[in-house]
Amino acid sequence: MRFFEKIIVFLLLLSVSCVSTRNSSKNQAKFSITLSSCYENFNIKLQFNDYEPYTLINVVSNESLGISNTFLEYHENSKKTYLVVTQNNVKDTLDINLDQRFNLKVRLLEDGTDFKNHFSVNTRKGKIIFLDACVTDAKNFFNLMQYRRPVLLD
Repeated sequence: MRFFEKIIVFLLLLSVSCVSTRNSSKNQAKFSITLSSCYENFNIKLQFNDYEPYTLINVVSNESLGISNTFLEYHENSKKTYLVVTQNNVKDTLDINLDQRFNLKVRLLEDGTDFKNHFSVNTRKGKIIFLDACVTDAKNFFNLMQYRRPVLLD
């Protein structure tokens, strides 16, 4: 009898672990965008494909970490697709449907400046996306970097 009890307990534990791994994979983001370095109280407008632009107010990069506390995660499940925008621990959800390839327009909304960048994003190149505001030249105010693996920040 003791042997059968051990088998039943083992099967129960195995079934619980299978269910928990299936549920966690459903909630994973398809891609994420982090507004990283060089943001100094910027107001930014993001537009995905032809959807209504979304405005982020007062984006600031943390000096010691080098990233801001503003990030976006795109989720897709059998019921809907949506983008979660988190800024200063406040979340906003947008109903939006994107493919693996999409266009991203970024615009800096500051007095007297009109910096715009257009990016064609392909999530096959990397689902972890960093968007920084470090000026490299007069044309490119924003830089977009994509990674396939988690990034270690020094």
